[in-house]
Amino acid sequence: MKKHLISCLAIAVVLLSHVGQLYGSENTVLNQVTRLLLNLDHYSSKSDETEGTLEGQAWYLLNQSATGTRAINRLYRNASPYDHLNSIATSEGDYQFEHVLGYAHTGTDSGLAEIKRWFNATVTDHLTAFNGEDPTVHGYTFETVLGYGFPRYGQDCEQNYSVTAGGVTIRANKVAGGAVSELIWNGKQFINNFDYGRQIQTAFNFGSVGELDSSCP
Repeated sequence: MKKHLISCLAIAVVLLSHVGQLYGSENTVLNQVTRLLLNLDHYSSKSDETEGTLEGQAWYLLNQSATGTRAINRLYRNASPYDHLNSIATSEGDYQFEHVLGYAHTGTDSGLAEIKRWFNATVTDHLTAFNGEDPTVHGYTFETVLGYGFPRYGQDCEQNYSVTAGGVTIRANKVAGGAVSELIWNGKQFINNFDYGRQIQTAFNFGSVGELDSSCP
């Protein structure tokens, strides 16, 4: 049994190291950017705005400017048809500045993905896509890449990364910040995975906005 426990710990170290490399190992303050839909207008929020339907977590952006980053600004068209858009500029046409959502990287790196903006001319709606989302199926046309950010997972509660060795399987839930959610040996699960607080993890949240969608355990 001792040998297997040592194997478990070794796998856990490798797994958490891998997740850390993918999703950032620096002690950096990030803004959690969510996406909401109000009438026909998609808009991004870094706060606890609740007007409209929450579509889920979209991106982590840096809270402060740093070398190799640029501001992602939320703009608003205060005339019918009303519409929000995200931009690296402080104004575009009749869209005016509201506030900074955060700071995106200007170049790609490990764990980062393209932040893409799309536009639907039929309903006059700009949309900043989730990572991997294809808005063309809903009539949107690609406009521009705003920068690179750490992708979030919409309203998913679980996306696992799994490794197996020595008869032991360990899974880390990327949605929960890489917390180890399953440790299986000889067909037995050793982690009580009833909710996120029972997983093997270390997390700090200094903001007022929760890290998880309200539908998650």
